[in-house]
Amino acid sequence: MDPILGHLFNNGLQLIGLYLYQKGTITFDVESTDSAPWPMVVVSLLLTVLLLLFLKNYFQSRLSTSRDIT
Repeated sequence: MDPILGHLFNNGLQLIGLYLYQKGTITFDVESTDSAPWPMVVVSLLLTVLLLLFLKNYFQSRLSTSRDIT
């Protein structure tokens, strides 16, 4: 189930990016094969690291809570 949700999320982000590009809200073409602008790369990297840290802490706390119950 998790891979399906990840795929849905990824495709959803691409559709939103394409829609915003076609409306002129953003100037970066998500279908382009050019490299991404540096500010976008830095923001994406930062958000990815923060998400991974959050997930690590979340699952570690769930694991320790489930061990305390048994």
